[in-house]
Amino acid sequence: MASSTRTSARLAPYGFLTPAIVLFGLFFALPIGYAVYLSLHSLQVKGLGLGRNARAEVWVGLDNYVAALTDPELLAGTGRVLRYGAMLVPTMLGLALLFALLLDLPRSRFRAVSRLAIFLPYAVPGIIATLLWGFLYLPSVSPAYFLLRHAGWNGPDLLQGSGLFLALTNIAVWGGTGFNMIVIYTALRAVPPELYESARLDG
Repeated sequence: MASSTRTSARLAPYGFLTPAIVLFGLFFALPIGYAVYLSLHSLQVKGLGLGRNARAEVWVGLDNYVAALTDPELLAGTGRVLRYGAMLVPTMLGLALLFALLLDLPRSRFRAVSRLAIFLPYAVPGIIATLLWGFLYLPSVSPAYFLLRHAGWNGPDLLQGSGLFLALTNIAVWGGTGFNMIVIYTALRAVPPELYESARLDG
């Protein structure tokens, strides 16, 4: 009896881990393995590609990787991603830190309402946010462009060139600042007040 109890105690953690391991394998490890398999093969099409045997997977080894790494568009795309990240990450985290510090001040008012107002854009579904910003960026329907035209100014083109980076960065900052603010603010609130008091006493 004691031996079976010890065996059950040793096997219990694996029983709790089994669902997570199964889900991890089905939805994470297996798709990655299949993607690696596909990357080592190429689809060969015969004739018009019609018929039962018109398409076949052919082993090509690392040829797909060589073609991708030698493509000049890869370097250009990497540069665009780095440029977007350099614009997005410091701006979003800087604003999130600023808002969190302001809300953590002892004399700050309307904390609950302010937290909700800053976090609300993160809760907006992506489709609605896309429609909203698409409406604001189109010069023909945007109220901002309408006001600029009546003031005699030409609005910036945010749908191509460098303006596109600003438009995408603005959308990401608008949607992600609230979430990061909540994370930083929660960490600040977890600091014991005694530490702040001792820091003030120590100068």
